[in-house]
Amino acid sequence: MVQGLHVIAVVLAVALTGCVIPPPLNTDDPDAAVNHPPAFRSVKDSAGDELTRPGPHEFVVGVGDLRITVADTDAQDTLYVRMFIDYGVPVPTPVRAACEASPGATPTVERTITCPLLGVCTDDLADGALHVFEVDLLDREPQSTPARLYRDVTAPGEIASYWWNITCVRSPS
Repeated sequence: MVQGLHVIAVVLAVALTGCVIPPPLNTDDPDAAVNHPPAFRSVKDSAGDELTRPGPHEFVVGVGDLRITVADTDAQDTLYVRMFIDYGVPVPTPVRAACEASPGATPTVERTITCPLLGVCTDDLADGALHVFEVDLLDREPQSTPARLYRDVTAPGEIASYWWNITCVRSPS
């Protein structure tokens, strides 16, 4: 009986820690990294300050930009940035601002995109309330589907999303 338990323990240990052999990477494929989502490296405001989570951060109506450093293992992808305020609260809201970064003449895995914030904060949002500011990074042009209005991609596209709490204020002029 003890010997039988010992055999079962060894079999379970081997089964639970078994070897997993990943599939070979096909680097000859022009889109070898098609199934890897793009990634945010940093998001900084106009002053060069990193946006920290959860915030809140203050955005002035109609001014400013974000400098977003991103990475995508497929350097040939055009990357799309879409910004939303209070998406899904209570219903999905359209894009407030958008920008993109093409691969350029010398494609690199990491690149920095400057995105204007014009349209993110508007006078109707300068109410002193906290708002949820979401930024999507997509490696395909975004689509609007019933499942994800304004922010979906067709397969094999990938999305990375990040959010902060913000307040919108009017310019002190």
